[in-house]
Amino acid sequence: MKKFFSSILVILVIICFLPFVLSLLTHDQTNKLAMVVDSINPILSKKELYAKVATSKPFIIEKPQRVSQEKNYLYCVTAYDKNGKSRKLLCKSFGQPAKIQVGDYLLIKAKGQTVKFWKIISRNKIPKNIIQEMN
Repeated sequence: MKKFFSSILVILVIICFLPFVLSLLTHDQTNKLAMVVDSINPILSKKELYAKVATSKPFIIEKPQRVSQEKNYLYCVTAYDKNGKSRKLLCKSFGQPAKIQVGDYLLIKAKGQTVKFWKIISRNKIPKNIIQEMN
C-alpha cells in the first residue's frame, strides 16, 4: 500500500512539473513539435510580441497541403515581449507570400512558440524600450 501511494505521488509530481519543463525545452525552437507542445501547454498564456522584419524572403516554403494545394510560407523573426525579452518565432502566410518588406514592424500574438496572429504595424505603436532592443 505504501508503494502504491509513493508511485501515485511520483506520477503527480511528474504531471505537475512537465508543463514547466516543456516550456523551457521549446523556448526558441522553430519547429512544428515546439508549436504543438506550446499550443496545448496549460501554463503558457497568450502574449503580444513585437518584431522587426530582417528579411522579406520566406524562411521555409512548405509543400502544398492535400486539401488546398496551396503552399505555406514561413518567416523567421526575432520577437520581443513588453519586457524586452526576445525569442525566435515562425510567422506563417497561407497560400501566398506575405507582403512584408525589410524594416516592417509586426505585432504578433503568440502562445509560446505558436503564433496565433500577426500583422504589420507602424513603428509608433511599439513601446520605446522594445524599439531600443530591436536596433
